[in-house]
Amino acid sequence: MRRYCILDELIRGSTAASLVPKKLSIEAAGGPYTLSELTHRLNVFLRQEWGDPATFEEVSERTVKEDIKKMRENFGVQIDCRVVYRNGQRMPGTYSYPNRYCSIFHQGLTDEEASDAKNMLRSLRRFISLDQFTFLIQGEKGTNPYNSIVKLFYNHKSKGGQAEFDQEVSKLHVANVLFDSAIQLYQGTEFIDDLAEAIADQRMVRLKLKDGVKKADLNEFEFCPYVLKQFNNRWYCFGYSPHGNWKSYHDLAPVSSIKLHDIQSVDFMMEEDLENLRETNPQLKSFYSMSQIKDWDSEVFSKIFGVSIDLNLWNNGKIKPPGEVVIGFSPEQTEYEISKPLHDTATRLKDVIIKDKLWSVFRYRLHVTYEFKQQILMRSPHAKVLAPEALADEISSLLKDSFELYQFEIKL
Repeated sequence: MRRYCILDELIRGSTAASLVPKKLSIEAAGGPYTLSELTHRLNVFLRQEWGDPATFEEVSERTVKEDIKKMRENFGVQIDCRVVYRNGQRMPGTYSYPNRYCSIFHQGLTDEEASDAKNMLRSLRRFISLDQFTFLIQGEKGTNPYNSIVKLFYNHKSKGGQAEFDQEVSKLHVANVLFDSAIQLYQGTEFIDDLAEAIADQRMVRLKLKDGVKKADLNEFEFCPYVLKQFNNRWYCFGYSPHGNWKSYHDLAPVSSIKLHDIQSVDFMMEEDLENLRETNPQLKSFYSMSQIKDWDSEVFSKIFGVSIDLNLWNNGKIKPPGEVVIGFSPEQTEYEISKPLHDTATRLKDVIIKDKLWSVFRYRLHVTYEFKQQILMRSPHAKVLAPEALADEISSLLKDSFELYQFEIKL
């Protein structure tokens, strides 16, 4: 059984060959293994676990081949053996799972679990208006509705099943939940999966930005992604770059944000690339532990509106305690502010008379960001900043600039 477990991890790792193995992992980084390679690595780990190395007897390739056969039979897993020919000669076959999520420990679902999964997936069908959920109606490859989630609910081989299935497929283009958000239209969403995977595995990536886009005077650099944040139909990634050009920036703030729509490519850094970096920067291994932020939602984004974090908001790797902002809203705006407040920290204080009308006063505890100022301007003339005075003066100045702009006649 121990041989099965090690082989399972080796095959899973070699299936995910594009991933750099974590420390102490026995996953592969060089691609699927041949029978000889599997046997060699299996013996390496068995020998390490053996109590007395002098008495250890190596496992043969024949035994490993038989183990793979038993794994297929006893655990019901699919282990593919791929054979290629080079210059007319047959090369040793390589072993891999159909995908890197396969394992001898994935035994499928019980009837009750399958029923729960179906109910969950059935509820997801309401979101078919979003491109992210195309697989619900077009299958995994996005080309065939008869290979989609609907297939789970209809047995087309049973009597009447095919007709019901065809009828259900014909209704798939009708969405019953619509979204104003058009996130899928924005560039950069194709990098979400890679960056999310890098965050989960604490992997360093190399980012290349689009032509004309630079960060810290660089168009291409190493990056440790910490968290992904969606705001206003755009995606941002907050993280740390160990590159020397970032030093002046990181002396003030521990992280920087990258706009996903500015990214041209994301490449996982391989072990040999990391080794080269370690020669010039021995602190490389600690970059992921450098962030003192454990919960980005409560420690950072709950204290701001938007994604713009000024350098002066940081102190020793954490966001400073937020200040108070007091805003008055006209009667026309008050109900909207109650149902959809500017920020989660909104507290209604009292009502005051402004221009012969009863305005409601709300207090917020947050740092003022560019996006927050934009929200205040959007609510003009039905919002007035009452405190702090500096913010009130800045909003007033912006409104004056806007008013003056409309005094000029522009001919089209």
